[in-house]
Amino acid sequence: MSMAEACQHPQIKARNMIVEVSHPQQGQQQQIGCPIKFSGYQTQYHQTGSTMGADGQHILQDLGLNEQQINNLIAQGAVKL
Repeated sequence: MSMAEACQHPQIKARNMIVEVSHPQQGQQQQIGCPIKFSGYQTQYHQTGSTMGADGQHILQDLGLNEQQINNLIAQGAVKL
């Protein structure tokens, strides 16, 4: 199944595994919900993930790439920051 198909699966829907969370710039954003369910507690979602590439510069630097190498990857379209 593709991710879109999996999100429509009856079991995913029955367990409320796709939740909508408010993002300050992007509005409502879907994300995977907590798989652990409790009868007396409802999980609350207060945060969304970062935007794609938000931490990319730091990650590439931590991997040992210098600024020129990172700029080359950006120019080649290999990464998007």
